[in-house]
Amino acid sequence: MARISTEEAQRAVPNWRVGEDGLEVDLKAKDFREAFDFLTKIAELAEAQQHHPDFNVRYNRIWLRVMSHDIQGLSDRDIRFAQAAETVIEESGLERS
Repeated sequence: MARISTEEAQRAVPNWRVGEDGLEVDLKAKDFREAFDFLTKIAELAEAQQHHPDFNVRYNRIWLRVMSHDIQGLSDRDIRFAQAAETVIEESGLERS
């Protein structure tokens, strides 16, 4: 696992907020069921990559965050997860909020 800079991360996943220790995105589904359908897909992705995000749901609003806990910072694993999650976001038709 390689540590990456915030600048590298921002270039790689421009639709995500980049902090010193993680990547975040806020999304809006049309309703509660769509939010959880999306999170089911994210859970499958997380299991496949063995890289598990934090998330929070408030009815149709989703907050998703990924970081490399073992290095307390950003790594190439976070970028791979966020890029794959972007595909799920686009396929699900969720809005950014």
